Amino acid sequence: MKIVLTGFLLALTSVAWAQDATVGPPPVSQADILGAQSLRNSARNMLHSPADTPLRAARLVALTKFSERMVSGDPLTHKLFAQIYRNQEETALAAGAIEVYLKAYPLDQKMGEVWLELRVQGIEDAQGRLDFLNEIVAREDLAKTLRAFASSLAGKTYLGQGEVAKAKAVLGNALDLDPTQPDALQGLASIDEQLDPVIGMQSLLGRLRTYPGDLGSMMTLAKMLDSFGLFAQSAEILAFLEKVAASQGSEFQTLLAIQLAEVFLSTGQSGQVIELYKDH
Repeated sequence: MKIVLTGFLLALTSVAWAQDATVGPPPVSQADILGAQSLRNSARNMLHSPADTPLRAARLVALTKFSERMVSGDPLTHKLFAQIYRNQEETALAAGAIEVYLKAYPLDQKMGEVWLELRVQGIEDAQGRLDFLNEIVAREDLAKTLRAFASSLAGKTYLGQGEVAKAKAVLGNALDLDPTQPDALQGLASIDEQLDPVIGMQSLLGRLRTYPGDLGSMMTLAKMLDSFGLFAQSAEILAFLEKVAASQGSEFQTLLAIQLAEVFLSTGQSGQVIELYKDH
């Protein structure tokens, strides 16, 4: 009788295990989905609130964590986590959060590029960065535009090491994957300028035809015109850039001030340089 009872209990346990394996976690309710969305919206609003808002950081993290608790693994919540971690300079955590997001939205080019840059920042040696980037370039399951961006980052790394031939090769590969890849176009223009200023100018003008609003290329063009002695033409471009500088970051404004100073010095306007640096 004892043997029969034991066998019966084992059979019941097996059935229970089978049910647990097939049932899985309970489905998320529509109310939880809407609640998580509302919490994310509140967190986004907190992101854009003034830095001196009382308990801003703690409230932001709490809202996002409550959203994650309501709908675990939601990619949009993890995208928000990535923004928080980036603000806290937690590079590895930000990259991990973006990976979760990209599994659901693999065609989000901007976030893909942010993920790549964060991953590269986490690799200390240049060869390790190149190995990682070359692995990404070789992955045919990824979008060509993202692989092209990885190839352009590899090109920048090679240029930083002074390996111009390898840089040209990987930047060319980037353009094979995405003929409009902006960093690859600019990198090749920079190399061409060093080898032959005329070819560099042609490459730069070709880039501006493709991206007429590229402020970085405009500044490079102004610098090249200045080096050719075409000071008036360079000054015209810089005057336009001054008008839009207020909407750009401090790094752009500093580079623009340096370029303006070079033009002023080239044309004997040293007094203008003093005025310029009073403003900066």
